[in-house]
Amino acid sequence: MTLSLMVPSGLVGLGKGSLYPGSTPTKVSVKTLVDAGIKKEWLTVDFAEQGISMQLSVTGFKIKRGCFSCSK
Repeated sequence: MTLSLMVPSGLVGLGKGSLYPGSTPTKVSVKTLVDAGIKKEWLTVDFAEQGISMQLSVTGFKIKRGCFSCSK
């Protein structure tokens, strides 16, 4: 799964948007997400070498069409 920090554009932020300045898309494996969810740990995702990061909490998974998908 690829995560990106985006700057919204368009009316009420409904446009495509653009990457947050200085950030890069980051890949996070499903295994990493599942492990964080099972252990109930926060997952830190780094989007740039300059210290742009986000902490995520995986609250659950729902099986959909034979695959895992994140859900609240």
